[in-house]
Amino acid sequence: MSKTQDHSWFAYLHVQDASGLYDEIVTNGVEIWHTLEDKPWGMREFAVVTPDGHRIVFGEILPNEDIKREVIPLRGTKPLI
Repeated sequence: MSKTQDHSWFAYLHVQDASGLYDEIVTNGVEIWHTLEDKPWGMREFAVVTPDGHRIVFGEILPNEDIKREVIPLRGTKPLI
């Protein structure tokens, strides 16, 4: 990964076809920071690194039936459900 300096920033972009965009980006040789994955918070996401070292995350809202929900309590607390 490119070295990030003090100008490094993150961006999150909502997209409609994360899988298709991921395939296109990989085909074009873009540096991947995080591979495509369905997250427990209901998003399908992946992230890239720009030549300047910035990170950009792309995410698509998953249909409800695809969401893998997981309750993770904060340390020292109990889940509410």
